[in-house]
Amino acid sequence: MDQKIRDQIKEACFFFGRPKTVAASAGVDVSNFSKWLRGKPTLSDANVGLVLNAMGLPNLRPDITRVHTWHISSVPMTGITSINVASAFTLFLPNGGQIARSPWGKRGLANLNPFQAEVIYALTDGRFRAVLRVVPGVQLQASQIKSPIKWRGGTEAKSHLNLSEPGAPWSEGTPTIDKFDRLWNDHTPPATVDDIRAAARKVGISYADVVDLIRNSKPNR
Repeated sequence: MDQKIRDQIKEACFFFGRPKTVAASAGVDVSNFSKWLRGKPTLSDANVGLVLNAMGLPNLRPDITRVHTWHISSVPMTGITSINVASAFTLFLPNGGQIARSPWGKRGLANLNPFQAEVIYALTDGRFRAVLRVVPGVQLQASQIKSPIKWRGGTEAKSHLNLSEPGAPWSEGTPTIDKFDRLWNDHTPPATVDDIRAAARKVGISYADVVDLIRNSKPNR
């Protein structure tokens, strides 16, 4: 296998934890997998196939029958910028695709403390779909989103998913293809605390009344 692809696989391993996490999931020897990533012939074709299947890349073709869920739960000592996210993305989206993100986070809308929830990204090319969750307080840098991956709205600021607050299956579990597509195609700006304030002023109720309404309402499941 071409070393460029092995390098992409190495970077994509951080979507699953670490290379050793992928090796354990695939049932292959961690040491042999690490050596293989560096170009050594230490994995049989069968074991390479096990690794690719574990990563949702059977025969190096992205599995389009489901929504993939990735999680950067920790980053190398040098930080998230040391992960070549662009290279990893193109392993699954070789012809390019689009990305959007949750509205919360340091560079997102200030409707939630960025350290309270993971930043959530969604990626698709219309066939392949993935949800990437990144640990609180950490998010992808602008330099990591580059061609052939583009922001859905043209810029990060215009590419917020209509997620008003963390919640399953976007913060945990796996959304269905239908739920993914519905959210992806919903370009309604997500609600913010400022929207709640404005609505309260418009109807002439206090913030305390709003809190009471929320506490006494039944969630829409």
